[in-house]
Amino acid sequence: STDGNGAFHIEAQNLKALRRLDWSPSGGCALVGPNGSGKSPTLRLIDVLRQSLENGFAAGLQGLGAGPLRHLDAPNTKPVQIQVNLRTAKWQLAIAGMSKVREVAEDDGVALQRGASGTSVTAASKASNQSIGLPSEPGEPMLRAVLRRENSQGPLRELAAMIARSRFYGRVQLEHLRDAGSALGSEIC
Repeated sequence: STDGNGAFHIEAQNLKALRRLDWSPSGGCALVGPNGSGKSPTLRLIDVLRQSLENGFAAGLQGLGAGPLRHLDAPNTKPVQIQVNLRTAKWQLAIAGMSKVREVAEDDGVALQRGASGTSVTAASKASNQSIGLPSEPGEPMLRAVLRRENSQGPLRELAAMIARSRFYGRVQLEHLRDAGSALGSEIC
């Protein structure tokens, strides 16, 4: 859930070194802790979500690096879970493997559902019992289908757009960014 002021909020369970993450980054943030405490997966998580949105889950999850995705102390019956909220919109992922991702996307009035064939996403309004079909490719993240629909509006589109705009710059990329700037925007260090 969000903290009530419309802020971005992210949760993760059993992901790499993160047994449980509950974070609402705002303003200036500092992550401090010993090696292996989950600082890097926390920072990479936002970029992993963006890469998943753009290129699919298998490509996005590769951003978390080598080794198992599941926390070493987590039982095999507990999936890796990630949830991102922006106001009333939420995107929730349950990850059983690099290609086995179950997702839920909803806001106060709309829930996205993947069709049985896997080739369509339906946006169903809870209040009016109306549905809108969003064509999608098999395995395509549901929020990408929302972004591709030009006239879509509302909290789910805002969440998808925010994730699509996010960037994580690791130390290696900072050298290049400082020298050449960003090909994606006007960021210069």
